[in-house]
Amino acid sequence: MTSAYFQHLPAQVCAYLLKAQNRIRIAVCWFTHSNIFDVLLSQLRRGIDIQLLIEYDHRNIRQDGLDFQRFIQSGGQLFAYRNQGLMHHKFAIIDDRLLLSGSFNWTVNYNADNLVATDDPNAVGLFHQEFQHLIKGARRITQVKVSDAKAFGASGLFENNSFQLPHLRKLVSGGATIWLVQTDKILLDSGYNFEDNCLPFDTEGRLSDFWKNCRIWDAGQFDQELVRLKRLYHARVIRDLRVWARRVKTGDLVLALQSQNLVTAIGIVRSCPMHSEVAPYCSYREVQWLKTFSETPLSIEREGTGYQINRLRCSGLKILEDIFRIQKKAPVRRIFYYILF
Repeated sequence: MTSAYFQHLPAQVCAYLLKAQNRIRIAVCWFTHSNIFDVLLSQLRRGIDIQLLIEYDHRNIRQDGLDFQRFIQSGGQLFAYRNQGLMHHKFAIIDDRLLLSGSFNWTVNYNADNLVATDDPNAVGLFHQEFQHLIKGARRITQVKVSDAKAFGASGLFENNSFQLPHLRKLVSGGATIWLVQTDKILLDSGYNFEDNCLPFDTEGRLSDFWKNCRIWDAGQFDQELVRLKRLYHARVIRDLRVWARRVKTGDLVLALQSQNLVTAIGIVRSCPMHSEVAPYCSYREVQWLKTFSETPLSIEREGTGYQINRLRCSGLKILEDIFRIQKKAPVRRIFYYILF
């Protein structure tokens, strides 16, 4: 029997995993969904044999991510894909009899995804062969170390490349903040390419020493570094660094503003702060730019603050409605709002 699902996919995955009696084999690129992870832990406590193959990158392996060390300590076998390219699979084999596959990464997202469950012996057998092939080239992980994880830089493979207004409404209603980024204040010249899916900050390299000591983002170390920097720089500089690094969260939205308060793009933050090897930028956030307005710029009236980045004070839902409605009606229109200092 074959079944296809298009809604409530995490719950469907959990339901199938709970049916396992002997073993589970999983190959999934990105795995950050805590509910699915808890099901795996509960199955390990029941004595189920579980092997899990993932991309060993900072999307999966991070301080605020899933506790994969606990997975190992509970008896699970964790493997890191180490071949060239991206291990972009999303499948699981349950008891060598049932296959779960589809476009759904085991993450919290709002994508239009699919999940297929089948007990077709031919399909199960072929995926089992592929899993064994992947495991042979993988590295068994016994001690999870964030420092060993490779950088996450899948700009072209973000989980959602077609966010529409309803998806953005859902994000904002769920607590996502909309940030206003004055790009001309972070030295983004007219040649900046939004296809790079990033947004640099700290153009003066004030966090250079921090990145020398921390190969990857560490919030605690950043807070300590900020204490030192407070003795060296103006409060306005410290405020911007704190907002960029601590207050902006993954999943928040950004509006890129240039001179004359023109909105040039809207995007969604997809990573914690990361170190930039390309001068003149010391740090950046991965941002998936969802829509650009180069042909139909949107002019926003706002009070100037001199800050690089500010949070919307008025209704984020109304701003989204205005942006999408105005973009369809006229090449340049104005939106009035206030910002929170």
